[in-house]
Amino acid sequence: MRSFAMPGLVVLAAVACGSQTSSNNSSGGGATGAGTQGAASSSTSSSTGAGSSASTLSTSSSSTGAGSNDGSAGTSLPALHTQGNQILDANGNTVVLRGVAIPDIGVLFTEGNGISGVTGRIDEILGAAGLDIRAIRLPVYPRTVPNNGDPTYSPLPYPVGPAAPGEAGAGTDLTAQQYIAQVLQPAVDYATSKSLYAIVDYHQIDNVTTGTSSADAVTFWTTVAPVFASYSNVLYEAFNEPIDSTGNAGITAAGAWTTAFTAAAQSWITTIRAGAPSNVIIVGSPSWSQYPDGALTAGLMGGNLAFTAHAYPSNWPGSMDAFQNRVAKAAMGEPVAMTEWGYQIGTATPNDTWAQNLQAFVNDGGESWTAWVADPSWGPPMFTRGASAGVNSFNGLTDFGTFVQTWLAGYGGGSDGGAEQ
Repeated sequence: MRSFAMPGLVVLAAVACGSQTSSNNSSGGGATGAGTQGAASSSTSSSTGAGSSASTLSTSSSSTGAGSNDGSAGTSLPALHTQGNQILDANGNTVVLRGVAIPDIGVLFTEGNGISGVTGRIDEILGAAGLDIRAIRLPVYPRTVPNNGDPTYSPLPYPVGPAAPGEAGAGTDLTAQQYIAQVLQPAVDYATSKSLYAIVDYHQIDNVTTGTSSADAVTFWTTVAPVFASYSNVLYEAFNEPIDSTGNAGITAAGAWTTAFTAAAQSWITTIRAGAPSNVIIVGSPSWSQYPDGALTAGLMGGNLAFTAHAYPSNWPGSMDAFQNRVAKAAMGEPVAMTEWGYQIGTATPNDTWAQNLQAFVNDGGESWTAWVADPSWGPPMFTRGASAGVNSFNGLTDFGTFVQTWLAGYGGGSDGGAEQ
């Protein structure tokens, strides 16, 4: 058994959010497999584009800017901070966040012809799906998600980074301030009204030691971090999945973070701290967020930091392996929040055994987690697909969704933050 000091433990069910894939295959792909599960949307340029929701968007100069509607007063949830390997509330109680994911909020906004696409999905999770949660991970996609050569594009991205091919205006229909005021802030405010912790996730999948994606993250957080600085219920996920590995300057041969990767991670933290001095920051790690233990020796500055690991059957076997050892090592010295994990019943994963093994590992170590993904189309799906094509037409839970529902219910639910036994 892994040893974790957990005085006064409070368990809060949490919601996470990953990315859309072009298929529902839970086995992943590529060298690691993790990256495909955290991918964004279709690998072809969306025909709808950002402008497809024009009837619900305001692009005039009078559109309210960032921070215009401070929802922070609407929550009584205590602010969180980190100490040692734990996330704590203001009274020193250890908090473990547990829950599920929703897709790209730009996709839900577009498909729902407005913010009701996002708020309706939250209502489905809390209501018809019976997922007793206390937090939600809200993915914000930039214009282009390179995804290791399999690029994806949101129909309504945050306007940062290169435009989608063939869509010279992609990502420019809304300014940064308009996206925040009309899409992101209403989503966070609705989560706040439901007494949920909200993880604002900059959902990029790319190298950070080369190219411009790391600098784009700095641009994003320069604008977004101050908006929710006063929200006691908001956490920031700095960069979803850096894919840098031993072949491109992310990890040393010994498995440590390289100087270049550490500098990139520090740049995101420094930027967020300039606008939000105390919100918890969840930091990704090299190779699709599979090296959280590297943070133990990286010397990152900024405080209130947690680190993530993304697990799927393709990169997380049922028995103890190198990745699991890295997560166990990391969790001995720093808070770990597994902001993506999931599976789909099929040939490679014929039953819930993989999930049961993951559950035993996580329950033993006390990591926070957010399952990916509460949707019928994005994979691995927690919802089944019904006859209706509506964005929020709940039809039932998959085996994966039922497993998550049962796991959440086993901790007294999210309605009262019941203490873990």
